[in-house]
Amino acid sequence: MTDSTSPENQRRYPRQELIHDATVTGDRIGEQPCQIRDYCPGGMFLAWRHGGGAPPPLARGDRVKVTFGVRLKERGERSQEVTGTVAWTFDHGFGIAFEQLDSDTARILSKLAEATRRRKEQLRKTAPPPAEAGALWQKLRTLLDQHLRLILADLLRQVDEQLFQDAAKATSNAEQADFFAAIKAIKREREAITRRVEEQLHERLEGLQGGQGSGPRQEAGGNGLSLVDEQEFETFLALSSTIARLEQQYKKELFCIEQRLSRLSGGEVDPEDNPFGVAALLKSIARGFLPLALGKAPTMSLIHSIEATAAPSLGHLYREANELLAGAGVLPDLDYDRHQEALRRQYLERRKSASRSPAGPAPREEDLIPSGTVPPEAEPGAVSSGPGGMAAGHPHPATGPPPPGVPHGPAGAAPSGARQPAAGEQQVPAASPSAGPASPSGAVP
Repeated sequence: MTDSTSPENQRRYPRQELIHDATVTGDRIGEQPCQIRDYCPGGMFLAWRHGGGAPPPLARGDRVKVTFGVRLKERGERSQEVTGTVAWTFDHGFGIAFEQLDSDTARILSKLAEATRRRKEQLRKTAPPPAEAGALWQKLRTLLDQHLRLILADLLRQVDEQLFQDAAKATSNAEQADFFAAIKAIKREREAITRRVEEQLHERLEGLQGGQGSGPRQEAGGNGLSLVDEQEFETFLALSSTIARLEQQYKKELFCIEQRLSRLSGGEVDPEDNPFGVAALLKSIARGFLPLALGKAPTMSLIHSIEATAAPSLGHLYREANELLAGAGVLPDLDYDRHQEALRRQYLERRKSASRSPAGPAPREEDLIPSGTVPPEAEPGAVSSGPGGMAAGHPHPATGPPPPGVPHGPAGAAPSGARQPAAGEQQVPAASPSAGPASPSGAVP
């Protein structure tokens, strides 16, 4: 099989951006939600849709199947599959090399990439004028800095107290020494910690302002992890449950922020790149402490302190950010509950359509629903949507659970067109409410 990840093949196969929801199935991971980010004739890059949690245990060399939905003019919804071998992995996603890309699948991927380009162009056309947008970005940066400094000041005070308490309860001299060493290191590095956290979030904010939100990340991946990488992974693993809880707690506020930032930036905002997002904020804070190499027990004390200080503070930040953007005319009528009702109706319609549309032959070019229609977010006061005409951060109705209030059907039965898990295979988890741009319809817009 050709190595599509080599520099030679990366030059031979220019990558095309493609934002579309999918699932990936493998022997070691079961079936997991993901999102296609780009592709070329040799392979594709996909991002996990696991919220802030730890990534599934995928490894280089694993054979996987990627499944995504396509909506046809006459036959309703159908699934398309492509198989490949994992070429590299990292925290946010993975790349695969195709085993074989047939002409029908290649044509569909090309149409979906064209739809992504048209969507981004429509978002750019509806974004505020550059001067107005620039002033808003500066206000957002000031707001973020103000709240971040308050959060960090509270955190540094809280973690200092927590480490002293844990040192007093230590069961050995060595453990107590670790806690006291962590206290000294944090006091010594207070300014450096704050600077590192601010730099990471400023970089994300500048990336959004420059329209670089959802592109593939150029992060190291491969077979091995350095010592720092292992420590970072363990820290994020411990932090993942905190992130998941806070994303659920603030799902309405996060939905509105992501939609408004998408409109302001003229592109689709990835929650991992959203500096106001729970995952980005908490991971940036945790990374600020990583160079101190605190050790396992002090790191757990830090995680508890992050949750204790961030949970009450994020609500104030999100309220002020949404008020700032809505007051400036960026989707002022955005309504989360109205979006959920629209999601429920679309889900029921697609279930009905899928039950009437048995699998047929491969789609022809003229069967694919054409690109270029104006998405809902282009209409004043409408609910902004991600790829495929539905809001970012919500599960694909064909690959995730139905919205609240939608019946699941008979016990043990999958919705029409959905795949039943094999014995021993895990069920598809729900996508996080802030898990990124979604294309739940599976349509070629």
